[in-house]
Amino acid sequence: MCFDKVHTMFKKKKKKHTGETTTNGVEHIELGIVKLSDSQKKLNEENLKALHQEDNADDDDDNVSEYVIDDDDKSVSDWSMTPSQIEEEERARKEREEEKKREKRKKKGKLKLAELSPEELLIREKARQRRKFLCKICGFCFCLILAVLVPVVYYYYIEPRYITMPTDAGKQVFISIEDARKLKYVTILDCRNKVSDASIPNSIHTPWTMFTDDPESGLLSADNVIQTKFQQLGIDKTYTTIVYGDWNHAWGEEGRVYWNLQYMNITKSYILYGGFRAANAQTWVQPQKPRTCCSGITPSTVVVDPVENIRVKKGELLGLVTNPVDVQHKNKDIALYLIDVRDKEEYDGKKDYGTSRVGHLPKSKHWHWKNVFVDGSSTMKTCETLKSEWGALGIPTSAKDIANSAGIYIISYCLGGIRSSFVWSVMSSCGYLNVKNYDGSWWEWSADSQAPIEMTTDVADDRRRFLLRRAGERESGVESVLLNRDAYREGIQE
Repeated sequence: MCFDKVHTMFKKKKKKHTGETTTNGVEHIELGIVKLSDSQKKLNEENLKALHQEDNADDDDDNVSEYVIDDDDKSVSDWSMTPSQIEEEERARKEREEEKKREKRKKKGKLKLAELSPEELLIREKARQRRKFLCKICGFCFCLILAVLVPVVYYYYIEPRYITMPTDAGKQVFISIEDARKLKYVTILDCRNKVSDASIPNSIHTPWTMFTDDPESGLLSADNVIQTKFQQLGIDKTYTTIVYGDWNHAWGEEGRVYWNLQYMNITKSYILYGGFRAANAQTWVQPQKPRTCCSGITPSTVVVDPVENIRVKKGELLGLVTNPVDVQHKNKDIALYLIDVRDKEEYDGKKDYGTSRVGHLPKSKHWHWKNVFVDGSSTMKTCETLKSEWGALGIPTSAKDIANSAGIYIISYCLGGIRSSFVWSVMSSCGYLNVKNYDGSWWEWSADSQAPIEMTTDVADDRRRFLLRRAGERESGVESVLLNRDAYREGIQE
């Protein structure tokens, strides 16, 4: 049998140094002692090959596999190698296997630091530094996005959703979105100067400049011109008209259009509380621009009837400022309260918008129009809070005084009567019946050299010094041109 041939070729011999046997009972052959001739080696190789071809049993394979000559395995192919060489070859084989395993772990990124070479450690450290830098950049960009996105989301979607409308102490001026959506027959006017790609359904773009002859003049057009515009917009006294704008994020244009409607006796008109942003937050918008005047709109036959007691003109105001006597009630002193609702820099005369002169009307009090809102929000203050602030300016707050129009004049003005119209609307909602709006405002007043104006002391002294330096005249000789803007600028350039 094959097994007998194996024992014939390889006789059992004890090792010289130990004499130990293997687990299968066959002693290891000390190759360094057995000397085989070339013919015997050749014969042994032939017999081993024949043995592999004949023996298919697993137990025979285990006994013979230790002596199979493998051309690829150098550790057992040469029978003349010494034990130290065999150990060296076995060590090299294990090192190759470990290197293969190490390469596999390296590809998977599972190598330990102790297994890395200095070059690999340097590469890994550079990669770590790059990842750290990228993490910092991503963190910075994330924080920057949050810093920009959070206020936008808050002001456009969260805060407008929860604004509360105060109760009107006087006539109803503002209407909530819930009440506006319930109306069936309504004309909606979009008063924003710059419209976006979204609007309230069926709204019509109606900027305040539509009712003036000059975009840089706040003066209303003639009554017949405004009546024609109203008819083209489909405005009717029997239907409700709602105006909306950008609320506290613009100039209060909806207040100007509302005041215009009230002046023309369109009494069933209201301002949408919260404006476009509140409507957007409550999903009352459509993804398209508002309609333009006047295509696709059914015209009306409305006839305007101006209400003069809510408007003051320059001639009347000039008489009230220079001659404080009630025109309608002779020999009776009047109480004139002028409210300048522009920015403080405009009021002081430090900033202008292309007007010929800067400053403010004599004896006017500054009160910014955005003071009607609670700080940092779109919610309006209550009438009690507003009256306390107006009372600090000397404006009457008692129910008797604000309802009595005889001898009491409360007039609001700004640059072109836009911001002042919003304040007029708020004061009307708080029960003031004797408040008026000056639509011409500073644009018209400053253009009249005969109309008196004032400035704060420091700004006036600064202008006076420049003009004296330019003209070389005495202080009294430049009073007529003291407030001339062009002369002041020429003095600065010098």
